[in-house]
Amino acid sequence: MKTVVSIFFGLILCSSNAQNSNNFEEIFFKFWMSTIEEQNKIPYNVRKLREEEFEGKLISLYKINSWMNIDFHVYVSEPIEEGLYETRIMFSPFGERDYSFDEVTKDYFMIDTNFIAVKVDNRGQGLSREVISNDRFILNGIKSKETYVYRGVFMDIVRAVYFVSEHKKSNGIIVAFGGSQGGMLTLVASALNKKINLAIARIPFFAGIEKYDKDNQWPMRWIMNTSMNERGISNKKQYEELSYYDVKNFAKLINIPIFIGSCENDPITPYEAILDAFVNIRNNDKMIYVVSPCNTHGYKSNIDQEISDIFLNRHLERIYKQKGVKKYY
Repeated sequence: MKTVVSIFFGLILCSSNAQNSNNFEEIFFKFWMSTIEEQNKIPYNVRKLREEEFEGKLISLYKINSWMNIDFHVYVSEPIEEGLYETRIMFSPFGERDYSFDEVTKDYFMIDTNFIAVKVDNRGQGLSREVISNDRFILNGIKSKETYVYRGVFMDIVRAVYFVSEHKKSNGIIVAFGGSQGGMLTLVASALNKKINLAIARIPFFAGIEKYDKDNQWPMRWIMNTSMNERGISNKKQYEELSYYDVKNFAKLINIPIFIGSCENDPITPYEAILDAFVNIRNNDKMIYVVSPCNTHGYKSNIDQEISDIFLNRHLERIYKQKGVKKYY
């Protein structure tokens, strides 16, 4: 099968849509800044649950409290050799993921000795399901922007970035990665926590959500039908509340190099919707590509890896020079 990749650099100009006014931007910004202020009032409590050495790295599992005093979990894999290292943080895709400690912490990403590797299980995912279940997760608290489950999830990842930024072996450079829900969290974290220097997001979820329901696909049709039938919430009202969680609105707060990957006919995260988020990123050091033909949510492509690696390495080299930091690999 032939694979065609379309790549766009820099700024794309387009007409504005609803909710794109300066007034909404101000309200959106105030909502999330006030949320972070509330989060910062919650005492910061970190507990180490497990630690072991494996192939030149010290791997630790932490439990950290967050929004509404709900805990989430972070895996940290640091090089045993002394030195200061770049941190790479991987945000989780959607799902329960009942993986063992060994499966999570000893994959190719976590055992690379060139950097501090981090994986985050936000509330409702992986180990962090003690209070928030993965069952009907995406509908949890969806009636209002104040109660929606992703408000807490976004505060989990903001706190996770602060936590790893304080690591004694950190050289101050943080790169965020993620696909699907993890892609969404990568872009949101880049918008809300300025300690991230560079991000690679693939098929980010909840980007340009008003374009999600064109073919009655999951999740937007499910969300809208459930809201209407079980809660009596109109589609208009639900879209208004969800606009506070739309990645395209967070994108306006991003000012770091960003690489976004997309699939031409992704049934869950439409390329056209992801492009809305890309256009809103105000840093010209950005790239988006679309793989075609592609009709699945996610893909495996050597071209994907090659392009993202070039982007990553080019910008990391510049960031290291700007910060005057020594590179260990």
